[in-house]
Amino acid sequence: MAALISIEEAKEHLRITHANEDVVLQLYIDAADIQIENYLNSSNPPKNAAVKAAALLLVGTMYENREAHTEKDLKNNPAVDSLLFPYRKGMGM
Repeated sequence: MAALISIEEAKEHLRITHANEDVVLQLYIDAADIQIENYLNSSNPPKNAAVKAAALLLVGTMYENREAHTEKDLKNNPAVDSLLFPYRKGMGM
C-alpha cells in the first residue's frame, strides 16, 4: 500500500522546512499507516480527508513525543478515533 500521506504533507503539517529529519518522519508515516490499518481492520484504508487527517495527527504525536519518557500524560487522541471510526470494518455506522 502507498503511504496515506507524503513526507511533504507531514513536513508542512509539522512546519519543518529542512530535510534533516526526513528519515525519522518516514518512519513515523510508515508507523501511522500500520496503526491506521490495524485500527480499521483493513490493509487498504480509504485515502480520504478524514483518514489523511488522522495520519497527520498520528505523525505529529510521534514527532512531538519521540522520547521514551515524557512529562506529558499521553493518551489516545479522541480526534483520531473520531476520524477513523466510521471506516472501521465491521464497526462503522
